[in-house]
Amino acid sequence: MNRVRFSLRGLIVAFGLVALILPIGLVGLFQVIQQLNDINRDVATVRFAQLDAAEMLRAQIDEENAIRGFAVRRDPRERRVADEARSDFAMHAAALESKRIFDAVEPAVERTGVERAVALNLAWRQTVGTPIVRGARDTRALYGTGEAIIDRFRDVMSREIAPRLVEDYDRLLVARSLKIRNASYIGYGAIVVVGIELLAFALILTRLRYELDRERTVAEALQRGFTIVTPPNPYLDVATHYLSAMDGARVGGDAYDVFAIDDDRRLIAIADVSGKGVNAAIDALFVRNALRAFASEYTDVGTIVTRFNALFCASERSSESFVELFVAVYDRRTATMEYVNAGHEPVYIVRGNAVDSFAATGPIVGIIRDETFTARSRRLAPDEIVFLATDGLTEARNAAGEFLTDAGVRRWLAEATAPSPTVLVETIVQRLRAYTRKSERDDLAIVAFRIRGGRV
Repeated sequence: MNRVRFSLRGLIVAFGLVALILPIGLVGLFQVIQQLNDINRDVATVRFAQLDAAEMLRAQIDEENAIRGFAVRRDPRERRVADEARSDFAMHAAALESKRIFDAVEPAVERTGVERAVALNLAWRQTVGTPIVRGARDTRALYGTGEAIIDRFRDVMSREIAPRLVEDYDRLLVARSLKIRNASYIGYGAIVVVGIELLAFALILTRLRYELDRERTVAEALQRGFTIVTPPNPYLDVATHYLSAMDGARVGGDAYDVFAIDDDRRLIAIADVSGKGVNAAIDALFVRNALRAFASEYTDVGTIVTRFNALFCASERSSESFVELFVAVYDRRTATMEYVNAGHEPVYIVRGNAVDSFAATGPIVGIIRDETFTARSRRLAPDEIVFLATDGLTEARNAAGEFLTDAGVRRWLAEATAPSPTVLVETIVQRLRAYTRKSERDDLAIVAFRIRGGRV
């Protein structure tokens, strides 16, 4: 009888301990979940801050180019472009400054970089932009002074603001890792006391999944807002296709762009950013915007890629990040394509059933900051279609796990006998879906173009 009483007493004590420990464990878990939610929100804020910084650089370049154009042509449209760029710069600078709230030790240091960038932008406008708009004719001296100010501005963006954003991002990742580890300790400790803590642990995983889904939704909305639309082109026939390997979202690390630099030149670019999903999608937007900015400033494609490589190396969070990139500028006056293939897939030239290609001209972007890229050129014939695709095409697998490979792509292109880039892209995409049974495992971007109607 005493043994039974002891057992009942022990059960009561055990249930009492569970009743005390379980609420404490649950409270601890709920606090960690809330902290994780706050950290994830701050991580997203840092990502948007990096986009704001890239947009500030783009707006400054757009304003400078518009002012230069106004000085030459006195076209009111150039002045309106400059005004719009100035407004964009102010908007993104204000947004970036408002986000610098994470470092409690030196908050003023982060804001100082943004303030210096704004001040340099204002100094350039007062020294160069405003005098030119008011009719100054001796622009050579103004351009010399303005170039020195712009160099200081870019130095602030790449050496002060970008590294601070990287520090914020790394610090938040460390904090998030610590919070997740603490949550695991609490969960495991509660499991030792009572099996019901398994449910609490499952709630944590559910919450984390919700946070990832929410972050993916935000990134998808962001990318949808920046979706590239290729309007009808008077001298280029262009077709594109994009496919994301991320379930439930059209975001990924592959990107393409067809951008009108001026009336005679078009920028055509395709890139494969390391990684997948939300982070890669945001980085892909950065690649596109930065290339547009540099293409608006420099005429040589080698210089465009060289400057972009330096910016990418300075602004990326991890030394393991890189970009496989192809950038070309087509000039209709010469029917010539000047290009740099920085470690990207082969570029195919399709003429009827004949398929030719040219491979990489340099290393991938993001490895060596001081790397110099040299452009090559090729004159395009009216009956040639240039076909570009990321490695989601050559590395596509069938049900047996066999890769399509470069040889398979060449065979498909030769068999397509497509009369236009649009038909060619549609044919390749249809064959890809049949080959993989609609189970693509990688992001894919495709761009195909040719001279429209043989016009030179």
